Amino acid sequence: MIASISHDLRTPLTSLLGYIEAMRCDHSLTDEEKHKFIEIAADKGNALLERLQEFFELAKSEADDSQPELHKVNVTDFIQEVLLGFYPEFQKAAITPAIHIPDFPCFVMADRAQLRRVLENLLSNALRYGQEGKEIGIAVREETDFVWVDIWDRGQGIPAQDLPRVFERFYTGETSRNASLRGTGLGLTIAKNLVEKQGGRITVSSKPGEITVFSFGLNKG
Repeated sequence: MIASISHDLRTPLTSLLGYIEAMRCDHSLTDEEKHKFIEIAADKGNALLERLQEFFELAKSEADDSQPELHKVNVTDFIQEVLLGFYPEFQKAAITPAIHIPDFPCFVMADRAQLRRVLENLLSNALRYGQEGKEIGIAVREETDFVWVDIWDRGQGIPAQDLPRVFERFYTGETSRNASLRGTGLGLTIAKNLVEKQGGRITVSSKPGEITVFSFGLNKG
């Protein structure tokens, strides 16, 4: 884990320092070039911060053996609340999410903070990898004992050989995902960890070039 962390932190940090050094030493740069370099350095800094936050969150969730505080949560209202927070990102990607949730309450037993994190991680994953498909959706369905949430995108998808490993820490499916978009490989690991802590299950299915669906189910409230 330490080796993977070192690699993931070194890459954006080296790039960030390179752009700063260029602005400090290269006096031939135009104001426009300097402005562009500052934007790139800021992006690298934000990527570095994201990695640090996810490393910390994964370590904390794996070390914490306390039980989640489960309460009755209306998942249909909760999803709409979380989606509102993603409005700027959907707008930037020129995507209107497809929302298929019941117009009546669906209750689950969940820890609100952990449920929010799971939804945020899965929606961020769909936005990261599914923008090119121009469709991201979320749906709620009920089974006998579980309420399931499906989040899908129509990006490149995940090859069959990668599916068993998508929830492994640091695994990013290098053969199937654009390297320029690749994240830390921790978001899905954290989501799985949090879903299972709440007594739920999480799955993934994908038809490359058609649709990729991440689904998690929680006990009915």
